[in-house]
Order: sequence, then structure tokens, then C-alpha cells
Amino acid sequence: MNFQMKEAIEVLERTPAALEQLLSGLSAGWLQSNEGEGTWSVTEVVEHLIEAENTNWIPGSNRYFRKRGASFFPVRPLRPLKRKGGKPYRTEAA
Repeated sequence: MNFQMKEAIEVLERTPAALEQLLSGLSAGWLQSNEGEGTWSVTEVVEHLIEAENTNWIPGSNRYFRKRGASFFPVRPLRPLKRKGGKPYRTEAA
């Protein structure tokens, strides 16, 4: 399959609503527990998706389309996730 922006957008624009439907109303235990060392909680996975979109995919996509065919930036390693202003992402059940 060749990459088509319109088709990518069809999938990507559904992601927030799909995550909201799956995760909304779950207890903190489900959202914040992990399976042990080296594993992630649901909250950490969602935070990683947000971080990856903001720091890798959006800038990488802009670069790709400005310079047709330019490679994406390497994915940055995980770091503590904080919003602008130092506030952590929401970690409680909605």
C-alpha cells in the first residue's frame, strides 16, 4: 500500500475518540498499574502517544512534506512527561 495522506487522516482522526471510549470511566488501578519492571501502565502508553505526536510525528510530517521524501527525525527516548508549564498530563480516570 502506498502512503496516502487522506487515508492516514481517516485513521488518525479517530484515535482520540477511540481511546476516550476505551479508557473513560476506568478506575485509577486499571489506568496506572503495570505488569512489573520494564512495562508501562495505560496512562504511560497514552502519554507516550501524546509525546510522540507532539515531538516526533507532527514535526517529522511537516519536514517530510516541505522536503518531499525527507526522512523523519529519530524517535526521542522516553523522558518524564510534563505539559508546558510543568504540569503532568492527567492521570486520573475521567
